[in-house]
This record gives sequence, structure tokens and C-alpha cells, in this order.
Amino acid sequence: MGKYNMKKNVYTELYWYRLDETLDVVRKIADMYATNAAVMGVQPVNEPWQNTPIGPLQRFYWEGFKIIKRRAPGWKWFMHDSFRLNSGLWHHFMRGCPGIYLDTHIYTAWNRPDAPEAFYGNACGQKHTIAEYEDQIMPVVVGEWSLATDNCAMWLNGFNDNLPGFPMVQCDLVPCPEPYMGREQPGAPPPRWFNQRGPMSTTGTSTPAFGMCPIDKSWPNDTEVMTALGHKKLNAWTYGHGWFFWNFKTELEPKWDYLKSVANGWLPKDAQGNHKEVYEACNKENTGHIACVARSDASRDTILDAVDWACEHADPPIPACSDPVRKITEASSIFNTSWHHQRLMGGTCDFNGAAELADMDKITPVVLSLNTTAEQLHPEMPEEFVGEKPLLLARHIQHKLKGYPQTALMSFVCVATVLAVGLVVSGARRVGGAWRRARAGEYVEQGTVEQELRDRLYRVEELALD
Repeated sequence: MGKYNMKKNVYTELYWYRLDETLDVVRKIADMYATNAAVMGVQPVNEPWQNTPIGPLQRFYWEGFKIIKRRAPGWKWFMHDSFRLNSGLWHHFMRGCPGIYLDTHIYTAWNRPDAPEAFYGNACGQKHTIAEYEDQIMPVVVGEWSLATDNCAMWLNGFNDNLPGFPMVQCDLVPCPEPYMGREQPGAPPPRWFNQRGPMSTTGTSTPAFGMCPIDKSWPNDTEVMTALGHKKLNAWTYGHGWFFWNFKTELEPKWDYLKSVANGWLPKDAQGNHKEVYEACNKENTGHIACVARSDASRDTILDAVDWACEHADPPIPACSDPVRKITEASSIFNTSWHHQRLMGGTCDFNGAAELADMDKITPVVLSLNTTAEQLHPEMPEEFVGEKPLLLARHIQHKLKGYPQTALMSFVCVATVLAVGLVVSGARRVGGAWRRARAGEYVEQGTVEQELRDRLYRVEELALD
């Protein structure tokens, strides 16, 4: 698009002629296929990166839209969000124009390692932004997604390449696959006595070694987590106009393979059905049973520093922040309120390692004591502490026999080339209240969620300070 200064993170020169050349290609495509029944629309560019100047990008989209509507008025015009769905940059762009769609790519493969609840909360939280766009701005299509929760899949970021600092987990290893064209191909599969073979990237590595190839790290309860995550993602995507699963990205990794995910029971064989398990997949997240709470293994100073940060950046202000005592005893409530305010703009429940998403049906929230002389309670031994009062009440994990539902997922599948599996559904419209309601009773007001968490915290606080 132009010359980019890596140090200043800014384009110093734009190559407008390249934008015009791309528009010429759009014009030729429309001229060639305007009457072809197999073509329903076009997207002129895939994933312009987040540092793309928004003005020139939007101008490019607008000019392309006019070209298409002159030549193929029935076509849909898809525009990638430049990884800035939550930025507010699209709120007034081309509002009211017919046949436009915003394409967004929502992955968890590059998220920081976390508990399953964090990935669940991320998935369910996407529906609020999608719903807002559908109701007020333009239709949304989730043009790429997968079930991966790390980027271990081999060559995901390029041949022998990876991003700096990745992978962030210890990847699983499996024997490398047989070559497509037979074993007469030199060096394929890689022999078990041979280490990594170059050329190698200077930023990160993803490559075979000693006959083994990396794949995504499995969860201890992998089927349970993948099924629950698949349900929740599909629940969120139903608020938009469709989705495409980024398919067959790697031959070894089922979390990037729709057909293998179906075979494993993670995704539905019949995605067209109206499955109750998908419809109810985000109920816990919607009703406050999944909350952002202080970590039991975080130090008192870490939690209090994070509380100060959350209060300082709260918009609107959090009432508990105005009371020094409540800032100590209601740390989890402050984290949860701040997270609810920020998550629709891409905020996460981390707070520099002081907080985490947790299932409120399985834990007792952490509560800081006003007594600063007692020692912190050991998380694994909540009943065996000595002293007047603990600095930190530990989380109590309640082991339950029943697991997450493992049934089919919903939506309408449309196979779109051998690279993607698409879904086209219509999103329900917002009918009032603080949150959009796709079906009666799916959402509760945020105040109700916060009050339920606050009531739980007060009950624990009374135990801590008695």
C-alpha cells in the first residue's frame, strides 16, 4: 500500500496507483461474472492489517462498492474490518447502503494461555459486538474462525515460521505425515534421527524435528472443552449473517479441520438443526455465573495494584472505587464490573495477572481481608491456616460429576470451495433492554449480574471478617 516506517508505525507514503490497480481488477471481475448465478458477491482485499490508514481504506471500499453496484447491482459487497471491529471506526461508514457486509475474523489461536472459562467468555462476548453492528451499523459475517486455542499447528504462520514469543504453550507432538507423492520424495517424511532443517525464521519456529511434528496442545478434557467452545462460538455467530470455518489449514490438526471436528463430536454433523445445546450454550456467561474474579494465587499487592488501575480507568465510574474499604473487600466485584464495561471493546479479564474468569457455580470468590498481619491462605489447603484472619480467601473448586453437554451444534452449512465451510443465518434484532435478546429470556440486565456477584462476595466477606 505504501512505504511504512516500522519505528514510527506510520505510512510515510501511499501508493494510490496500487489501490487503483486493485479497483481495476474488481471492475474486470464484475464485467466477467455479473450474470453468473454462482457468484453472489465479492470482497476486494483480505485482512488489511490494523495499521492500514483508515481513511484511504474506507475510500477504497467506497469506490469499489460503486463499481460493483454499477455492473452487478445484485451482488453483495464484503469489507474486512482491518482487525478493528471494536474500534468504532465503522460506526457511520456507508450506513444505509444496500448489500454491504463487514467481514471479521475471530480467532482464539493467538490468545494468551488461560483457563477454558476465559476462552468461553471470549466466545460468548463476541455476540454483543456483532449484535450492535447488526442492529445499528451493517450486517456482519465471521469470515474466519477455528477451534484452536493456541498457534501450535505446524506452519500456521508460514513455512518454518512463527510470531515472536510463540508458541506460548508446550505443543503436543505427533509423527509427521506421509508425503502426498510417496516416500520417494527426498526427506519426506523427516527421519527420526534428523533435527530441524532450515531455512529457519528469525522471529519464531514451527518445524519438524526428529520425525515429530507439532500440533495444538490438548486439554486434559479435550473433547469436553472443544465441544463447549464450539457450542459457544456458534451461539455467538448466530447473531450475525453467517460464518466461514477456516478449513483444512493443516493436515495434522483437527481444530483447524471442520470435517475432523465433526467426526470428533466437537461440531455438528447437522449444523442446520435448531439445537438446544447451542441455543443455551452461553447461558452461564449471560447470567453472571461466569465472572471476572481475583486470582487465588495472586499476591495482595498485585490485586490491589490492579484494583487501583481498574478504578482509575473505569468509565463510567465504579461506585466501590470511592470507598477505600470496599476497594479492598470488593476487589472481585470491581474486576467484574470493569471487565463488563471493557469487554465489548476487546477488554479481557486479566488485570496484569490479578484476575481470571471463573465459573461461580464451582468456586468461592477470593476476598481480601482488612487484616494486613495475617498470612495468605494456601490455595490447596483452605481449612489449614493459622492466624487471626487470612489476607486472601482461596478459591474452592467444587468437583461436580456432571460435565458439559456434548451434543450437536446449530446453523446452516454451505460448503464454499475446498478451503472453507460457510454458514448463512439471519441474526435476530435487538428488542430492548441493556443487552440484545435473540430469544426471550436469554439476557439479564448487567446490574442484576453485578448484584448477584456482589451478594456472593458479601457472604464470603462476612465469613472472612467475623
